Amino acid sequence: MTMVNFNIATVMTANFSTTHEAEKLSDEMESRLGFKYHYQLARLAMGRSLGGVQFSEEIPHSKSSKSIAGTQLFGQQQELLWIGLIIAYFKFYGNEKTEIDLTVFQDQVRKHWHRGIILLNEDWLEAKENYEQFIHILTTRYAIKILSPQENQSKDFFLPNDSSRTKIILPAARNVWDRKPVFLDTETTGLYNTDEVIEIAVIDYDGTIIIDTLIKPTIKIPYQATQVHGISNEMVEFKPSFTDIWYTLSKILENRPIVGHNLSFDLRLIKQTAAKYRLFLKKEPQENCTLKMYKVFQKMANLQGESKLEEATKKCGISFTNAHRAAADTEVTRQLLMYMAGVRS
Repeated sequence: MTMVNFNIATVMTANFSTTHEAEKLSDEMESRLGFKYHYQLARLAMGRSLGGVQFSEEIPHSKSSKSIAGTQLFGQQQELLWIGLIIAYFKFYGNEKTEIDLTVFQDQVRKHWHRGIILLNEDWLEAKENYEQFIHILTTRYAIKILSPQENQSKDFFLPNDSSRTKIILPAARNVWDRKPVFLDTETTGLYNTDEVIEIAVIDYDGTIIIDTLIKPTIKIPYQATQVHGISNEMVEFKPSFTDIWYTLSKILENRPIVGHNLSFDLRLIKQTAAKYRLFLKKEPQENCTLKMYKVFQKMANLQGESKLEEATKKCGISFTNAHRAAADTEVTRQLLMYMAGVRS
């Protein structure tokens, strides 16, 4: 049993700080969000971290020069709640026989503040530095969501029980899924600013195929590209041109949330192919990148390895065949988002 060797008075009169790295990020986030007091952001960061799983990596031991008194950090009315949550987290993920004294408690605060501010910064970037979208992500985020194998419906827990925990839910992924997005992938003649799209697939959120076609480019497909995706010049010789699919594609890009793995690449190739035909979007697509989401999910679930689509789906137990063809890549991207969002297929 974990022994607690301090009292509320000790905590409230103590000082708390985080790492140099987290302190710098905290200053930036304070400016972005307009917080007046340092403790406000510190509380938000700790709350964000307490919703996560066990620390997957060592938190730096460097401490910042700034410190916050316990009376400010925990407040006069909610001190028991904060102290209880931090101790409960330590007890669940720590050693049951370990004594938690003030020094250990201060170290837990340092770790949660450090991790929490990093996660908040990732939320900010995910929201494309849009304040309203950032707040939407935070307010609709589950602390941790666990799917029990015995139940069809999910239950929320603040601290999971190992016997029932089967999967962690990434709230950002669930937010995207709830908006009923479409999924997109392309194959191209190459990676550079003169290359073109030669295959495109768009699948609706329910798996319905909207577009799945080869495209005849204005340039030859290099041998090296064919070696990657298997698409040859002979295969596209009598296929539609990019203009033939533009009307349908542009309406989707302008009006539906778009999901893809490394989506910025696909959209760049689509735009530069369209530009060759003097075709342009009237409105920027609503981008949602599963590559970025998976990197956050990796940290939450403590998954090792690369974040490329094949590696990510393998880690999540998703079958992947016919890689590097647009329709196959699009479908497994859909399944990857569903997995991270906790949606049963």
